[in-house]
Amino acid sequence: MMKYRLTNDWLVEDFFDKIKIYDQGHVFDPNEDGKYEIKGSNGSFTMLSRSQMDEAKDKDGNPMFERLEETPIEVFEIGEDPDDDLVVRKWRIQLDVKTTKKNLGRIQRMIQENIQGML
Repeated sequence: MMKYRLTNDWLVEDFFDKIKIYDQGHVFDPNEDGKYEIKGSNGSFTMLSRSQMDEAKDKDGNPMFERLEETPIEVFEIGEDPDDDLVVRKWRIQLDVKTTKKNLGRIQRMIQENIQGML
């Protein structure tokens, strides 16, 4: 589904003040119906279609939103071929951890010490 990013701060005039309802760079995601929910300054909501998002202009006539093109992600699955289980190939394993830099070094050493026999 197409996402849109706000090109400038979205300000709404409220009597004597301007109220910021969205910051520049805010990303709008579509809901299940493909509509984009826009929150107003008074708590109300407006639903915009994809074409309305494309056509929306600010007071200077510039586009309010820019499209964020989705990047396709390649997914590779390891097959269930039993003859393939013993074939030696080069593989990459990625591990995401949330830790300190000091502990990251300890984790790396532990992994290297314990998997040498399997490589």
